[in-house]
Amino acid sequence: MDEFLQQIKNWVVTSRDRVIPVNHQNYDLCTDDHIKLLERFKNKPDNVSIIYSTLQDAVYRYQSEAELAHVPPLFFKIPNESWGSYLDRCYASNHIPF
Repeated sequence: MDEFLQQIKNWVVTSRDRVIPVNHQNYDLCTDDHIKLLERFKNKPDNVSIIYSTLQDAVYRYQSEAELAHVPPLFFKIPNESWGSYLDRCYASNHIPF
């Protein structure tokens, strides 16, 4: 079980690279809480599977926020503007136009 916990800790650390830097502190708090629970209940397999599942959900949630962070907001698109020209306008000067 200790090897399994170490693998989970390594996975959490490497997964942090795909989280927005602004969320690192929240990510660390959330994952630390899950790891402490895993350590506490390591002799109860049913509890470990539930805690591990919620840990995975939390990590993937933080990563999905990072994947959507660069998408420009749709409400700044001008009516009848093509997607290509909208994206060109958004990224032409490396900032979102608002």
